[in-house]
Amino acid sequence: MNKGVITAAVLLLLQAFGATAADGDAAYRQALLKELNNRKLAGVVVSALAEAHRGTPQGEFWLAYSQLEAEQWPLYEAQAELHELSPGGVFLSLKAQASILFARLLPETFIGMLSQATQAYAAELAALDPPATQRAFWDYVIAQERAQAEAFQHAAQQDYPAARSVLVGFMENASSASLDR
Repeated sequence: MNKGVITAAVLLLLQAFGATAADGDAAYRQALLKELNNRKLAGVVVSALAEAHRGTPQGEFWLAYSQLEAEQWPLYEAQAELHELSPGGVFLSLKAQASILFARLLPETFIGMLSQATQAYAAELAALDPPATQRAFWDYVIAQERAQAEAFQHAAQQDYPAARSVLVGFMENASSASLDR
């Protein structure tokens, strides 16, 4: 074989593997930005709902969810900085306000929709193969989303004490501080 053909073939293979890695990084960054936006959105919405339902079992559930979002945000913020991502924006603010209004007008429907959506989203997160350096963080992301999905299953049945318990248990057992940021 010609030395030039072999060199060209090796270069093409290296380029193909490089493109695959770059595509994987792009997919991870896209998924991470979606997750960052979800966390920002949830933080705003659940805080408002905790206030709106203060003093009720539902309010205690929303308060625990709000505490989870506040507790874990520094971890997410570090990831945003690491990957030079900027979550938020006007559309997200509008979506938060619309979600709060919807939740106040049709609370059972809102919780039911979140229950279904959160379960599907947890599966979507689990299907992503993150870069090796991000595995510990992504495992945390999946675990917290699964905890939220479980909590929403209880909330959809109006078992708010059980829903709150799931989130509090996750916060007590999660070791986000030990994650490699």
